[in-house]
Amino acid sequence: MIDILGLKELSEKYLSGKSTKLIAAILAACVLLVASSSFSGANKTDNTALEKRLSHILSEIDGVESVTVMINGKNNQAEGVIIVAQGAENPAVRKKISDAAIAALGVSSHKVEVFSKKGGK
Repeated sequence: MIDILGLKELSEKYLSGKSTKLIAAILAACVLLVASSSFSGANKTDNTALEKRLSHILSEIDGVESVTVMINGKNNQAEGVIIVAQGAENPAVRKKISDAAIAALGVSSHKVEVFSKKGGK
């Protein structure tokens, strides 16, 4: 049989011994890279949904108006929370906002920061 494309030579050259291990390692690295990037995208989506839910519930607190929430975290575990809300300039309202976020996210108080929004009362 005539080896027109030189496949036999190529396979002998690149698919023997150390080359096979190298190719396997490269393929494994590519799979891990793709898998990790898809998981990080899922976390972003999860955080965005959680931010919206928390913003909505915080806006229901008496004295709180417009709310923006940012959650920094991985694997559905909040590592830091920033909340900016109209009404947060009032210390009692600020405490209610902070307490609600701590309870909703199950985080320590030092992971939650609450700020008053520009143009607040």
